[in-house]
Amino acid sequence: MGFSRCRAQVESIYDDLVGDYVAQHGKTPPRSVQFQLAQQATLTDRPAKTRLRTFAEQDLDIESTLQAALSREPVTASAGDPSRGGAEQHEHADQERVGVEPRSTGDLT
Repeated sequence: MGFSRCRAQVESIYDDLVGDYVAQHGKTPPRSVQFQLAQQATLTDRPAKTRLRTFAEQDLDIESTLQAALSREPVTASAGDPSRGGAEQHEHADQERVGVEPRSTGDLT
């Protein structure tokens, strides 16, 4: 599975739209129309967002997807669970990887 889960579907829809354009106009669509068709293909069949997700939830989903693609051990659910301190621990792990000091919780004055 690739990183983009919907790319093949979007490309298939785009190819159909270009085929319809060629059938109707007898020529390949110009770049401006190709761009419009690509946007239309991207928005077609896009599911509605059901709820907003926190950055920690999104990060956990991305990490799980990557680990599945790389056939590694799955991430535990607590890694992104703010109620268990997981999000804060995860943030500190990210900061350590890039050499950033954790944010201070003390007074800024």
